[in-house]
Amino acid sequence: MDLLEEVFARHRQDLFHFCYRRLGSIEAAQDACGRIVLKAINNIDSFEPHPDRPGETMRAWLFRIARNDLIDSRRAWRPIRSLDVSEPGFVEPTDPRPGPETTALQREAAHELQAVLQQLPETQRNIIELRLAGLRGDEIASTLGLTLSAVKSAQYRAYARLRDLLSNHESR
Repeated sequence: MDLLEEVFARHRQDLFHFCYRRLGSIEAAQDACGRIVLKAINNIDSFEPHPDRPGETMRAWLFRIARNDLIDSRRAWRPIRSLDVSEPGFVEPTDPRPGPETTALQREAAHELQAVLQQLPETQRNIIELRLAGLRGDEIASTLGLTLSAVKSAQYRAYARLRDLLSNHESR
């Protein structure tokens, strides 16, 4: 269990942000992280790199548990609500003391980006969210049950689609 504690300590912030981006609420993300850790503890003896994914890391395994838990929660309870980017900690300004205009512009940009992300297919959105959580391509492949080349291809298409959507959004 020491290995799991070390992995969780190292990746808990990324795991929390991954859950927060999917759930849109600090409380829901904290609850999800608690469930995910319990599932990982209960299943640690069954951790083995998948035969089709020999490079799988425990980090990828933990994020696969997180992804599956969030999918199960969405099916069992309610649709995941859209992200509320006005919650504390989401928008991290570059200026330590931004003025009201800067804050408003940052909030508007975050809302626009979130709206554009929601237009992507789920797999592409998942890949971008896992990238933002700090996972490498091979870890994303393992988490989503895809090949590395499929992840790279979908990521390329996702970024191209984002560029198109953002340029169309700006031209309005």
